[in-house]
Amino acid sequence: MTKLETFVPSAVSPRFLIPFVGLMLGLNAFANDILLPAFFLISAELEAPIERVQTLIPIFLIAAGFGQLASGPLSDRFGRQPLLLTGFGFYLCGSLLCFVAPSILALQLGRVVQGLGSACLMVAGRACLRDTQSGPSLARAMALTSAFFAVGPIVAPITGVGLIALGGWRAVFAGIIAVVLALALAAVLGFRETHIKPDPQALDRRRLQSGLLRIARNRQSRSFLITASALQFSIISVVSNSPRLFNSQFGIGGATYALLFAVSAIGIIIGQAINHRLISRFGVYQSTRAAAAFLTVVASSIFYATVWRLQSPPLLLLQLTLFNMGFLVVMSNSASMVLDPHRDIAGLTASVFGFLTQLTGGVLALATYRLFGGLLLPWSLGLMLTTLVVLASIWLYDPKSE
Repeated sequence: MTKLETFVPSAVSPRFLIPFVGLMLGLNAFANDILLPAFFLISAELEAPIERVQTLIPIFLIAAGFGQLASGPLSDRFGRQPLLLTGFGFYLCGSLLCFVAPSILALQLGRVVQGLGSACLMVAGRACLRDTQSGPSLARAMALTSAFFAVGPIVAPITGVGLIALGGWRAVFAGIIAVVLALALAAVLGFRETHIKPDPQALDRRRLQSGLLRIARNRQSRSFLITASALQFSIISVVSNSPRLFNSQFGIGGATYALLFAVSAIGIIIGQAINHRLISRFGVYQSTRAAAAFLTVVASSIFYATVWRLQSPPLLLLQLTLFNMGFLVVMSNSASMVLDPHRDIAGLTASVFGFLTQLTGGVLALATYRLFGGLLLPWSLGLMLTTLVVLASIWLYDPKSE
């Protein structure tokens, strides 16, 4: 692992912190992607329309977004470790509720509680990295963390198929519980506080207002918040629509779909390996701009292949793999660009980042399910337009103006 410069003394080693934070952030993807093979089973057993089952993804993410508003200031006030343990507690309670849910409404409620737990973990994880890294070092740490994040999307769908075969769709929540317990144990045994000097005034109303204004007025943070918010919608749209798209367009579901989804997630690892080298050679901004251009080309190819009736399962698999390569490069670099100017309010900044990206992505996903209707053409058009917004927001930002 590349040696990363640190800025505060901390008892936790980067060799533990980066994989731990990566797997913890990957829990967010794991808890969503493991559900994908179960969509139609949940719909049948709970007698719920497929559109309501699809909402299990954005509902989780919207709850995680709102939860981060409180999580960031709390972590600045009391430290990262208490927030981690609280997050794991919420995650366990929400997973148990989902496991016993008698209706789609109860299942949605359980996902909300899970989302609140996810909020704590995401804020604490990103803030831990900012506690110990800065500048290009922070971006490289985010890239390495994202490589570990990829474990979730790769493993989750295949694990979901196996658990469903053993115990039906409810067994996927037993799998989530097992993963949460393992990460919670790692936090207790291996994690040490990175926020050495908690701010006793972090929850003061005027301090919060001042911090929010500071983030909003910082052009770098503002520009990359817009970028990340649009990009978050694109990946939620890919994840939550893909089971329906593969089923309706190609008649693919179950284990075959899970395998294809897992293969496409390998693109995340490839992309972050390339990103780590690009950052060292060209810097964070140039690497992000190149990845955004690549992402737009890939999304456009999905749309035009559909228009020209050239689309097929192997081609779409390749395109989604390439999309994943570019997506997390832009997202992880955007997170570092938002966080970097605000080390002293890292928790608050991480909460703003998470709130805006997840709320925007989740709300837009809910609003477009009926619009896309499980059809490849309108969905691919929406994906292409979203990546154009991402590309424009990055190209319009001039780092020399800071």
